[in-house]
Amino acid sequence: MNLEFLSPIEDIAVAHTAFLSELSLGKTIHMHTKKSGLPDLDGVQIALIGVPESRNSVDNSTPAKGIEQVRKYLYQMYPGNWYLKIADLGNILPGKTVEDTYAALKEVLGFLIQAKITPIIIGGSQDLSYAQYRAYD
Repeated sequence: MNLEFLSPIEDIAVAHTAFLSELSLGKTIHMHTKKSGLPDLDGVQIALIGVPESRNSVDNSTPAKGIEQVRKYLYQMYPGNWYLKIADLGNILPGKTVEDTYAALKEVLGFLIQAKITPIIIGGSQDLSYAQYRAYD
């Protein structure tokens, strides 16, 4: 499986981690950046994926900046008394059609599920639920 649908995390979110405590999640999450590429998924238990797709949402808002805001606040958090290997795999950019985005999301999630990695999707609209459901096929 090729994770070619994933684009790196925006530079603004990555740069923000430089100012964080060494104990914060932002210092421990393995990130897909322009500089480092996709992280090694060996041992990863949770994978974050941004999906800035809103063409079928009721209010047709653009969630792209919201995804980076969620990352900013998530990275500031501290883990509890547990250790999970977490990777932020970046974003699945909107395809030419909404159906293209669904297909890319389904393929990426299917790969992660098969690898026993729990995916967490940030952004998108409610209609992405069907692509998520289909990933379990």
